[in-house]
Amino acid sequence: MTTCEWAYPLNAERGAPAYTGFIGTKTMKPVSVQIITYAPTIFYHCQHCELKFQEMGIGERLRRREAAEALPEDLAYEFQSVSDWVHGLLQRHGRRLRVDVLDAASIRGFLTSIRHRVGRYPAVIVDGRDKRIGLDFAALDPLIDRKVAAAVASQTVPASH
Repeated sequence: MTTCEWAYPLNAERGAPAYTGFIGTKTMKPVSVQIITYAPTIFYHCQHCELKFQEMGIGERLRRREAAEALPEDLAYEFQSVSDWVHGLLQRHGRRLRVDVLDAASIRGFLTSIRHRVGRYPAVIVDGRDKRIGLDFAALDPLIDRKVAAAVASQTVPASH
């Protein structure tokens, strides 16, 4: 096999590794992190009213007020903790993570809770297998770091020809 052949996708439609333009590497599958928690819900007005609110300069104020009042104080604190943790994860790992925050009160959040047998929130599911419940996100950091390191390590393909 010549060096050029490594630069093109090989059998990607059959699930074989897709190779990037860099010799000796393949595309990394990001580590999946699903977070089920109560999230603020904001309802919008019709498009006509929204446009008028923006023109009058009160649209942004309405959004901020609705977001602030969307959750009780304890759930708002939990959501802020989740948000801060997710921002830290994304700063550390960037595109190596796929983070999905699900509202526990949504249909998707409800179905995901049933699938993973979660009854309390916030719940974090890493790669569809490892599940943790509660606000102790520091305990999850080593698990996610290990998963990302393993994914990065498995990404490199020996460049032997």
